[in-house]
Amino acid sequence: MWLEESQMKSKGALHPQRIPWVCAVVSISFLSACFISTCLGTWTCCPVSWRAFQSNCYFPLNDNQTWHESERNCSGMSSHLVTINTEAEQDFVTQLLDEQFSYFLGLSYEKVEGQWQWVDKTPFNPNVVFWKVGEPKDYMEEDCVVLVYDQDKWVWNDFPCHFEMGRICKLPGATFDWNPSK
Repeated sequence: MWLEESQMKSKGALHPQRIPWVCAVVSISFLSACFISTCLGTWTCCPVSWRAFQSNCYFPLNDNQTWHESERNCSGMSSHLVTINTEAEQDFVTQLLDEQFSYFLGLSYEKVEGQWQWVDKTPFNPNVVFWKVGEPKDYMEEDCVVLVYDQDKWVWNDFPCHFEMGRICKLPGATFDWNPSK
Protein backbone atom coordinates (compact mmCIF):
# COMPACT_ATOMS: atom_id res chain seq x y z
CA MET A 1 0.00 0.00 0.00
CA TRP A 2 2.72 2.51 0.98
CA LEU A 3 4.70 1.62 -2.12
CA GLU A 4 1.67 2.19 -4.35
CA GLU A 5 1.09 5.67 -2.87
CA SER A 6 4.77 6.47 -3.18
CA GLN A 7 4.82 5.41 -6.83
CA MET A 8 1.65 7.42 -7.56
CA LYS A 9 3.20 10.55 -6.05
CA SER A 10 6.43 10.13 -7.97
CA LYS A 11 4.51 9.79 -11.23
CA GLY A 12 2.50 12.94 -10.51
CA ALA A 13 -0.79 11.10 -10.00
CA LEU A 14 -3.37 12.46 -7.60
CA HIS A 15 -4.28 10.54 -4.51
CA PRO A 16 -7.76 9.05 -5.09
CA GLN A 17 -9.12 10.88 -2.02
CA ARG A 18 -8.04 14.24 -3.47
CA ILE A 19 -10.05 13.88 -6.68
CA PRO A 20 -13.37 14.98 -5.11
CA TRP A 21 -11.62 17.95 -3.51
CA VAL A 22 -10.03 19.00 -6.78
CA CYS A 23 -13.42 18.75 -8.49
CA ALA A 24 -14.98 20.85 -5.72
CA VAL A 25 -12.29 23.54 -5.96
CA VAL A 26 -12.63 23.74 -9.75
CA SER A 27 -16.42 23.95 -9.51
CA ILE A 28 -16.32 26.60 -6.82
CA SER A 29 -13.78 28.60 -8.79
CA PHE A 30 -15.99 28.51 -11.88
CA LEU A 31 -19.14 29.42 -9.98
CA SER A 32 -17.43 32.17 -8.01
CA ALA A 33 -17.03 34.08 -11.28
CA CYS A 34 -20.78 34.61 -10.98
CA PHE A 35 -21.39 34.53 -7.28
CA ILE A 36 -18.73 37.10 -6.46
CA SER A 37 -21.29 39.25 -8.20
CA THR A 38 -25.02 39.08 -8.80
CA CYS A 39 -26.67 36.28 -10.75
CA LEU A 40 -30.26 35.94 -11.88
CA GLY A 41 -32.32 33.40 -13.80
CA THR A 42 -30.21 32.40 -16.76
CA TRP A 43 -26.93 33.19 -15.06
CA THR A 44 -26.47 36.85 -15.93
CA CYS A 45 -23.47 37.82 -13.89
CA CYS A 46 -22.23 41.28 -13.03
CA PRO A 47 -19.20 42.84 -11.36
CA VAL A 48 -19.31 43.24 -7.59
CA SER A 49 -21.82 45.93 -6.48
CA TRP A 50 -23.54 46.01 -9.88
CA ARG A 51 -27.14 44.78 -10.13
CA ALA A 52 -28.34 42.34 -12.79
CA PHE A 53 -31.56 42.70 -14.76
CA GLN A 54 -32.31 40.51 -17.76
CA SER A 55 -28.96 40.42 -19.62
CA ASN A 56 -27.48 43.70 -18.31
CA CYS A 57 -25.78 45.12 -15.23
CA TYR A 58 -26.54 48.48 -13.61
CA PHE A 59 -24.59 50.69 -11.25
CA PRO A 60 -26.03 53.99 -9.90
CA LEU A 61 -23.67 56.65 -8.56
CA ASN A 62 -24.80 59.65 -6.53
CA ASP A 63 -21.68 61.82 -6.84
CA ASN A 64 -22.41 64.74 -9.15
CA GLN A 65 -20.76 65.10 -12.56
CA THR A 66 -21.70 66.67 -15.88
CA TRP A 67 -23.21 64.45 -18.57
CA HIS A 68 -19.88 64.20 -20.45
CA GLU A 69 -17.94 63.44 -17.24
CA SER A 70 -20.58 60.86 -16.34
CA GLU A 71 -20.28 59.10 -19.69
CA ARG A 72 -16.48 59.20 -19.42
CA ASN A 73 -16.71 57.70 -15.92
CA CYS A 74 -19.00 54.92 -17.13
CA SER A 75 -16.73 54.27 -20.13
CA GLY A 76 -13.83 53.88 -17.69
CA MET A 77 -15.80 50.96 -16.22
CA SER A 78 -16.36 49.44 -19.70
CA SER A 79 -19.97 50.62 -19.67
CA HIS A 80 -22.15 53.52 -20.84
CA LEU A 81 -24.73 55.77 -19.28
CA VAL A 82 -27.93 53.75 -19.00
CA THR A 83 -30.31 53.19 -21.88
CA ILE A 84 -33.91 52.37 -20.97
CA ASN A 85 -35.87 50.45 -23.59
CA THR A 86 -38.84 48.97 -21.71
CA GLU A 87 -41.14 49.83 -18.84
CA ALA A 88 -39.81 46.80 -16.96
CA GLU A 89 -36.27 48.16 -17.30
CA GLN A 90 -37.40 51.62 -16.11
CA ASP A 91 -39.10 50.00 -13.09
CA PHE A 92 -36.01 47.94 -12.25
CA VAL A 93 -33.56 50.84 -12.59
CA THR A 94 -35.63 53.21 -10.46
CA GLN A 95 -35.72 50.69 -7.60
CA LEU A 96 -31.96 51.18 -7.30
CA LEU A 97 -32.12 54.96 -6.95
CA ASP A 98 -32.22 57.42 -4.07
CA GLU A 99 -35.19 59.79 -4.40
CA GLN A 100 -33.04 62.70 -3.17
CA PHE A 101 -30.92 62.63 -6.35
CA SER A 102 -31.42 63.00 -10.09
CA TYR A 103 -29.50 60.77 -12.48
CA PHE A 104 -28.25 61.24 -16.02
CA LEU A 105 -29.46 58.79 -18.66
CA GLY A 106 -27.51 58.02 -21.81
CA LEU A 107 -30.03 59.97 -23.89
CA SER A 108 -29.27 63.29 -25.56
CA TYR A 109 -29.84 65.28 -28.70
CA GLU A 110 -26.65 67.22 -28.47
CA LYS A 111 -25.07 65.91 -31.68
CA VAL A 112 -28.12 66.00 -33.94
CA GLU A 113 -30.42 68.73 -32.63
CA GLY A 114 -33.99 67.57 -32.28
CA GLN A 115 -33.26 63.85 -32.67
CA TRP A 116 -32.86 61.92 -29.44
CA GLN A 117 -29.97 59.45 -29.44
CA TRP A 118 -28.86 56.83 -26.94
CA VAL A 119 -25.14 56.99 -26.18
CA ASP A 120 -24.61 53.31 -27.05
CA LYS A 121 -26.36 53.76 -30.44
CA THR A 122 -29.42 51.76 -29.38
CA PRO A 123 -32.26 53.01 -31.61
CA PHE A 124 -34.46 55.52 -29.79
CA ASN A 125 -38.09 54.39 -29.63
CA PRO A 126 -40.40 57.40 -29.12
CA ASN A 127 -43.15 54.99 -27.97
CA VAL A 128 -41.11 53.91 -24.94
CA VAL A 129 -40.56 57.13 -23.03
CA PHE A 130 -41.28 58.22 -19.48
CA TRP A 131 -41.28 62.03 -19.79
CA LYS A 132 -42.50 64.27 -17.03
CA VAL A 133 -45.71 66.02 -18.14
CA GLY A 134 -44.76 68.96 -20.37
CA GLU A 135 -41.30 67.58 -21.21
CA PRO A 136 -39.15 67.66 -23.19
CA LYS A 137 -39.21 71.39 -23.72
CA ASP A 138 -35.58 72.20 -24.65
CA TYR A 139 -35.45 75.28 -22.45
CA MET A 140 -31.94 76.78 -22.13
CA GLU A 141 -30.18 74.09 -24.16
CA GLU A 142 -31.60 71.15 -22.25
CA ASP A 143 -29.89 68.57 -24.45
CA CYS A 144 -29.46 65.72 -21.94
CA VAL A 145 -31.96 63.64 -19.98
CA VAL A 146 -32.15 62.95 -16.26
CA LEU A 147 -34.33 60.66 -14.19
CA VAL A 148 -36.02 62.73 -11.48
CA TYR A 149 -38.36 61.73 -8.69
CA ASP A 150 -41.44 63.91 -9.12
CA GLN A 151 -44.85 63.54 -7.49
CA ASP A 152 -44.19 60.00 -6.21
CA LYS A 153 -42.78 58.57 -9.45
CA TRP A 154 -39.60 58.55 -11.51
CA VAL A 155 -39.84 60.49 -14.77
CA TRP A 156 -37.54 61.78 -17.52
CA ASN A 157 -36.71 65.46 -17.80
CA ASP A 158 -34.53 67.19 -20.39
CA PHE A 159 -31.73 69.04 -18.65
CA PRO A 160 -28.57 71.05 -19.48
CA CYS A 161 -25.63 68.71 -20.06
CA HIS A 162 -23.20 70.97 -18.18
CA PHE A 163 -25.16 70.73 -14.89
CA GLU A 164 -23.95 68.11 -12.43
CA MET A 165 -26.09 65.09 -11.51
CA GLY A 166 -25.73 61.50 -10.44
CA ARG A 167 -25.58 58.80 -13.10
CA ILE A 168 -26.44 55.20 -13.83
CA CYS A 169 -23.97 53.04 -15.73
CA LYS A 170 -25.05 49.99 -17.72
CA LEU A 171 -23.05 47.16 -19.24
CA PRO A 172 -23.91 43.80 -20.78
CA GLY A 173 -23.71 41.03 -18.21
CA ALA A 174 -21.74 37.86 -18.67
CA THR A 175 -24.31 35.20 -19.49
CA PHE A 176 -23.95 31.49 -18.97
CA ASP A 177 -26.38 28.91 -20.27
CA TRP A 178 -26.36 25.90 -18.02
CA ASN A 179 -28.81 23.09 -18.51
CA PRO A 180 -27.98 20.04 -16.39
CA SER A 181 -30.59 17.88 -18.13
CA LYS A 182 -28.70 17.86 -21.46
